[in-house]
Amino acid sequence: MRTKAVRLGLAMALLFGALAPHPAAAQGATTIAQSGSAVFPGAPVYRGVRLSGMKFGTGGAVIEGGGTFGNFSFKFAGVNVVGGQPREISFIGTIAAGSVSPTGVVSVSGSGTLDPGDGSPVSTGIPFLLAVTPSADGGGSLALTVEAANLGAAVVDDGVILSTVCPPPDLGSSLRFLNAQSLGWSAAEGATAYNVYRGTFDGGAWSFDHACFRPAVTGTSTNDSTVPALGQGLYYLVAVKNACGEGSLGVSTSGSQVPNTLACP
Repeated sequence: MRTKAVRLGLAMALLFGALAPHPAAAQGATTIAQSGSAVFPGAPVYRGVRLSGMKFGTGGAVIEGGGTFGNFSFKFAGVNVVGGQPREISFIGTIAAGSVSPTGVVSVSGSGTLDPGDGSPVSTGIPFLLAVTPSADGGGSLALTVEAANLGAAVVDDGVILSTVCPPPDLGSSLRFLNAQSLGWSAAEGATAYNVYRGTFDGGAWSFDHACFRPAVTGTSTNDSTVPALGQGLYYLVAVKNACGEGSLGVSTSGSQVPNTLACP
């Protein structure tokens, strides 16, 4: 989420409204939802299968002081190490415990039911550990250990991971000029820093051309003494950084995401 401020040639400042804030998650609870597919860069071997990727989903995981619950489902795809035949392994795990790290990684553990996909009996009580690292754009990775097999981190290539650890950051309509040279905004919950972008415009057709102006601002204001030429102007965008990375620069009037081709480091 973003707001946009504009500075014109005669130091005239205008403020454009932002979208409505997102509702906050219940205090003390972390929820995570995911659905899609991921690839295994390291091609790990599990139960005689060299894994290439997996499909994943969740029935809703909640981690809070009063208890942790939910379930995850995985369908691993690969080929048999011996013979090279395609094979799928299915696993459904029930969460028994969980925690959230200061960097936003959600870790859960429990046990589940496994269908090895080779005609042998289904096994129950199979222990698992799962570390979910969401990213600000809805992707991320899933590091899974089933039984004693560490499958490494599978990288999401389709679908989405949503976590209240990384809610869509929102500055509301607080972005404003404090004076002729200072730009300020209200603090966003969970923010570790803010990236400020600056672009230019004139009287012609609108075109986004912003680039990183002030990366990793730890406060809620920055200065810019630049005075645009007469008939031209400057516009500003602020992206929130949190435990999952940098958030979106927002949505344009056409309903598409504001581009970020020259992102802050």
